Amino acid sequence: QEARIDVELVAPELERPVEAVRSELIDRYVGLRGSVVRAANVAPLVTELSFRCGSCSEEVSQPAKEGRFEYPSACPRKCKFARFSVDKEKCAAIDWQRVRLQEDFAELSASEGAPRRVPRTLDCDLKRGLVGCCSP
Repeated sequence: QEARIDVELVAPELERPVEAVRSELIDRYVGLRGSVVRAANVAPLVTELSFRCGSCSEEVSQPAKEGRFEYPSACPRKCKFARFSVDKEKCAAIDWQRVRLQEDFAELSASEGAPRRVPRTLDCDLKRGLVGCCSP
């Protein structure tokens, strides 16, 4: 298992208003200012799965991107009609949490446009060290 260190930087140039968040920022680290109005329970997110062949007990490991995975299509030992089962003891997972962030009222009143509008909300996925760092 690899050692991992997560570092958080607080850099003013990464801060953006909630209204400026667009699809090109997906999977990037950005700073948002607002109020957390909802926080889901912390859950595991599978990062790697280990499968075992039912015929020969050969082990096959596969990464799981964003918790999604597929069973292996064939056994490395070329077993016919191989069926795979998940070896839960050898799977790897990280902490994951979804929070809903609401636009800050100070930003809302300072922005141009209609003086009274509904604040924008944004669902954010938190992983590893960011999990549990905020509550509504």
